Amino acid sequence: MRRRLPSLRSLLAFEAVIRCGGVSAAAEDLGVTHGAVSKQIAGLEEWFGRPLLDRGGARPVPVADAAEFARTLGACFDEIARGARRLSADGPARLLVLAPATVALRWLVPRLSRFRTLHPDVEVCVQTTHTTDDWRAFPADLVIRRGMEAVPGWTAVPFLDESITLVGAPEPVRHLAGDPEAVPDSVLLSSASRPMELERWLEAAGLGRRPVPRRMVSNHFYVALEAALNGMGLIAAPVPVVAGEIAAGRLAVPFPHIRVPGPTVVALYDPAGGAAEHAAVFAQWLCAEGRGAADGA
Repeated sequence: MRRRLPSLRSLLAFEAVIRCGGVSAAAEDLGVTHGAVSKQIAGLEEWFGRPLLDRGGARPVPVADAAEFARTLGACFDEIARGARRLSADGPARLLVLAPATVALRWLVPRLSRFRTLHPDVEVCVQTTHTTDDWRAFPADLVIRRGMEAVPGWTAVPFLDESITLVGAPEPVRHLAGDPEAVPDSVLLSSASRPMELERWLEAAGLGRRPVPRRMVSNHFYVALEAALNGMGLIAAPVPVVAGEIAAGRLAVPFPHIRVPGPTVVALYDPAGGAAEHAAVFAQWLCAEGRGAADGA
């Protein structure tokens, strides 16, 4: 019986938009223009007779059951790619990793060259998410989350324990003169995506009841961290994630003995998924990197 299917180009475009997080990124991934991707998405929505994307936010997200459709397409395209590689016996396997933006940019991506050296047969593609995103709406072979999150049928591999301390650019830290009592008089930075971390550090420092007259709150941690890197104030930050900035001298730690525990960072993957073998290898590599971060590597 003849299959009734949308055009393959429109399906590829839709899956790429969801996987890459936007039309422009999808166009770059597919090697076509922004307009070509938009045209394919419009044609697919016309074929289904309904919108497939919610375009109201910073990035388009699939509506309702369109998210499941995107995951199905991603799995199908991955299987086709694996079959093509088996036939051609050429090219690395592809592993799509979904990670929180700050963890991805500050911790994961700088280490990926080490994984590539150990496993040149696996190409890791990283897509970032925000705390408010529903990660289940994005196709992925392995998902990195802050905090233990049980997903029925999925394997959870804890690999990094966050430890929170106060950091800042060298000049604001120098103004503290080693005195914790001066902290509440400084500009303190925080974010809605990591609530209460600053308050917990202040409590641990014995400053919980002191008023904080100058405070800047950003929606996302990476915005607040960028402000700290530019000398705009002090921020409570996870040590493993900002270790590179500390080592490079862009951030300083005024009170290294005052720390509070943060959440455990976990890798999640479906052991029955098409990329399960490579996801398991990547998760174990994350564990080794996490141990190295704890040891100061």
